This record gives sequence, C-alpha cells and structure tokens, in this order.
Amino acid sequence: MLSYLAQQQSGSVINLYGAWTNGDRLAFFRAFRNPRNQFIETEELTDFPAPDESLEELEDANRRPLRIATKESLLRAFKSAHDYLYGNQSMRGDRAFWQLLNLIFCKILDEQQSLRLFFVGATEANTEEGRKRVVERINRLFERVKNEEYKDVFDGSERIELNDRALVFVATEISRYSLLGTDTDAKGLAYEAITSNTLKRERGQFFTPRNMIRMMVEMIDPGPNDLILDPACGSGGFLVIVLNHVRRKLLAEAGGDPDLPVPSERKRIELKLKEYARNKIWGIDVDPDLRKAARMNMVMNEDGHGNIFCFNSLEFGVPEREVPEMEQFATGVPGLAELWNRRNTSSREFGVFDFIFTNPPFGSKIPITDQAVLQTLDLGYRANESGLRSSPHKKVPPEILFIELCCKFLKPGTGKMAIVLPDGILGNPGKDMEAVRVWMLREMELLASIDLPAEAFLPQVSVQASCVFLRRRHPDEFMGTGPAGLTQQPVFMAIAEKVGHGRRGEPVLVRGEDGREIIFDDEDRVRWEDENGIHEDRQRRKVTQIADDLPWIAAQYRKHIQGLPFEEE
Repeated sequence: MLSYLAQQQSGSVINLYGAWTNGDRLAFFRAFRNPRNQFIETEELTDFPAPDESLEELEDANRRPLRIATKESLLRAFKSAHDYLYGNQSMRGDRAFWQLLNLIFCKILDEQQSLRLFFVGATEANTEEGRKRVVERINRLFERVKNEEYKDVFDGSERIELNDRALVFVATEISRYSLLGTDTDAKGLAYEAITSNTLKRERGQFFTPRNMIRMMVEMIDPGPNDLILDPACGSGGFLVIVLNHVRRKLLAEAGGDPDLPVPSERKRIELKLKEYARNKIWGIDVDPDLRKAARMNMVMNEDGHGNIFCFNSLEFGVPEREVPEMEQFATGVPGLAELWNRRNTSSREFGVFDFIFTNPPFGSKIPITDQAVLQTLDLGYRANESGLRSSPHKKVPPEILFIELCCKFLKPGTGKMAIVLPDGILGNPGKDMEAVRVWMLREMELLASIDLPAEAFLPQVSVQASCVFLRRRHPDEFMGTGPAGLTQQPVFMAIAEKVGHGRRGEPVLVRGEDGREIIFDDEDRVRWEDENGIHEDRQRRKVTQIADDLPWIAAQYRKHIQGLPFEEE
C-alpha cells in the first residue's frame, strides 16, 4: 500500500489530503477538523486539488483538462469498474461488460461536446443528492447515445441497470481520463483485455493477441487506398490495428509525429482518416454481441463504426440465404454490388478486396454441416485423383472453408491474406488435408508462414497454430504453365519462440544467460502543444523489455520483400 499526503488551508479549515493505492486502485481522502465540534473527520473524494486549487473547484467539470491515460492506468480503470459491477451488483461477466460499454459510449459522446456531463464532483459520491445528480446527467447522455448519436449500434431498448452507487463508482473510475485523446494502443489494450476476460470466457471464444495482429498487419503493410476485410472480425482487433497503421502513415505524410501526435497534427488528418474508415475497412461477424463490441472498439479509435455487419460470412452468396445486413454489405463495399447482382449457384466470385486479415473460428467440434454452404465451395467437396470435385463432404471444419472464402474475396493477382490457421492443415497426413494444401497452393502463392509457440493463445486456449500469408493468383497465371507448374517465389519462414507471455498469460521478460532480467537504456518522449507551438521533452531511463520475437519477424519480412539481408536478433 503506497500513500501520498499533502496539506492545504482553506480559510480557517486545514485540510490534510491523502492518496492511497494498492497497485490496482487509487483512493483519495480528506481529513479536517470540524469547526463546529473540533473533531477530526474524514471523507472520500474522487480526486484532490492541485496546489493552486480549492476544494470547491473540484466540483467543476471543467476544472482542468482530462488526463491522458497510459495503458496500465486505463486498464486498471476498466478492470476496477468491471469487477465492481461483477462483485457489487451480482452481475455475470457479460452483463457487467455491457453495462460498462454503455457508460464508455456516454463518456466518448461527452468528450465530443462542449458541455461536459460525464463527471463526478469531488464530494458528489458521498451524498444521495449528489449521486442522483450524477445519475441524471449520465442518463441524459445515454438517451442521446442510443437514440441519436449511435442508434445504428443500439436497438433503443437498452437501459442502464446500475444502482446509483454503482453508476457513480464506474463514472468516477473512467471520467478522469480522455478516451479520445489517449494513445490508440493504450485504449485498444485496455478494451480488448476486458473483452477477452468476459465475452471470450463466457462463450468459449478466443481472439488473436494484439502483438500477433500487429505483426501480421506490418508484414502486409496496408495503405490509405487499400480495401480491407475481416470476415470473422470478433471484437475488431485486426480492423483497429489496420486503422492505426494507416493513421501513422497519414500522420507521417502530413508532417506529423506518428508516435506522439499533438491535437493539431491529429486534426490535420482527421477527415482523411474518417474517409478511409468509412470506405475502406469492413468487418463481418455472426455474433451480434461481438458486432456491437467491434463497433465500440472502432468508436474508441475515432472511426465512423458503420462497416461492421452481422451475418455468417460463409453463407455470403449462397442462394436464398440473404439477410438485410448481407445485402447492405454487398451493396456498400465499393465494386462488390455488380458481382453480387450476378451471383449464381455455381460461382461465388467476389474478388474486390486488396487485403484480408483474419483469425477464423476453427476446430473439429464446430464443423460446418450445411450442404448449401458446402456445395458452393471447392473445399466442401472431396477431391478425386485429378484434384477435381468429387462427392460433397458431410462436414468440414470452418477454418478450411474460410481459406477458400477469403481467397474468393481477394482481387485476382494482387489480393493478399494474412490468416491464422491450425498447424494440422499445414502438416497433417491424410488425403483430406493433402487436398486442402494442394488447393491452397494451386489457387494462391504462399508468401510466408510464421510458426507460433504453444503459448501463443494461452491461457485462453491451447492450440498449435501458424500465421500464413497468401496471394491470390490471377487467371492468366494458369495459362501455359510448363512442367514446373505455377511460379512460386521463395517463401519467408520463421519460428517464433517467444511471444511476450507465458503459459499462464504472465509477462515474459528478456533475460541473460544467468537468468537475470536485462536492463536496457530507454528514452521517454513527451510532446505537447500550447499557444507558443509544439514542445518536446526527453528523459532517459532504465527499463526491462518484453521477450517477443514477433516485431523482429515483421521487420525481417519487410527486408525479405525488399531483397535486403536479414539482421541478427
């Protein structure tokens, strides 16, 4: 337990302020002598005043700019709020998550307007009247959230189900930070950590670790003109990382700092970034709750959040399986409407996307048995000795069908996918798996394969998988092929031994041969803006480093495609 004490005099009353933390939560208190009875009394505060502030000023929402959060502080705030709801309102994890989500929407809307309503005054939480004022302000915000600003995310029937104390507690935890001003990586890590601990645990789902997503995106290197799809987008992790990757490129092109942009630099690219998100980034997921979670993730990253659709992407183009959102997707994606309008039972050709990033659902326990789906895909059939369709399978693991679906969505000749696949597809013996590999290498060129360690998806699930990178071949490539067959450039292959965490999810640090943590020299940069311009400060410090091979692998792949020699790790 760490503490901090400060003394301040207000008129005839001397206040002693204290802050305590156990590493997870901050608690603020004021001790003072009651002038009526001279007893020493204490009360909890939501914050304590700066040296030049009075206690009364703490009740004003605009007393000072909102804090920019680090990933640790934002994660602590989200986790503390979620755990409070879980423990104090007897809410199961997913119900607590959605209530927290409602309040995060309110917080973001509040930051977008000039009149701040999402705040808790220093002493409002201590009285029934004060708590009711907070609840009334936030309920007003939520009505606008679900019925006006984000009505395409909500159905309008949602409500805040928290009692006054719980709502005020959560509001106190997250109100002190600027969600829109905080670094996108910090927001993403905090949000996805809460998502993984609720929706995934409750539903048996698991998503891709953020460092793995970043490696896959950096290897493919999408730009502002590229059309992107994730047909199994979950909570939107791939789409958010792509958006942030393009944001960095736009900042660099506009003369801003990609790592620490100040408000004027962010403003410079705001319209271009929103236009990119509105026209170029698309996601599909069959789970309506995950669709909402993905949209929230995009909202937190200042995207228009509209291009996340809820339907089974394996049914896309299957006759008589159209649902309104499927048709909205088909007619909304640039260039897809014409192909959609001439779909038929024998062809599912929708190749308009430049890049696909995805981690599809996989496993023999959730096979696809729908014959209407299986009969519209080559990999839904057994292959005869000539490699042609034979009889349809009765069931096929979904990850196999997603390989073909992604291929069909890519532009012929240039479209590329980065996909997570179980190692069984890549190496298991048997005619069925061999037929899948033959189809993959016939229809696509293998660009790279990254073998992941057993810890990669732990502690969520134990699965041995690889990140596979493929380019869809153009029909012209099949014409006039000689005895050597289709062309295949040298394949980049790597084995990741360390992915930043161990089998229980604990951080793994870089250590020397003696087992001790290695201390590195690092430099903290801070940039800020005022009426005198943009300023920067640097401070040297000693730090440990996470043991993670994935950033190095991504850098070596970029060297590989440029024909440059590899670096030693």
